Amino acid sequence: MFWSAWLLGTSLGLILTVLDYFLPTLSRLLNFVLAFGFFVSGVFFTADQIPSNALPYLLWNPMLHINEMMRSAWFSVYDSQVADPAFVAVTITAMLMLGLAGERLMRRFAPE
Repeated sequence: MFWSAWLLGTSLGLILTVLDYFLPTLSRLLNFVLAFGFFVSGVFFTADQIPSNALPYLLWNPMLHINEMMRSAWFSVYDSQVADPAFVAVTITAMLMLGLAGERLMRRFAPE
């Protein structure tokens, strides 16, 4: 499970590096967006504590699934009903492909 958090961070870093290259003012807004993402990723609460009307929206966050899988692995009495390893794997693969394609595009436009 820990490798998936690392791969998600690496792929997000690749995407944000490419976006920052083409949109330099993005880095000012990025701190607020990442802080919000941290608080809704299930670090301070479990998915069972999320209101049922907000849960479908927060389940689009792959870090919530990773945190739930880590809790299930660490605590034997906790069994997450919402953690989906397939969603995490597909999201990481898509983000990594997008980040690597963007990095290739960035090399084409980079000054010599």
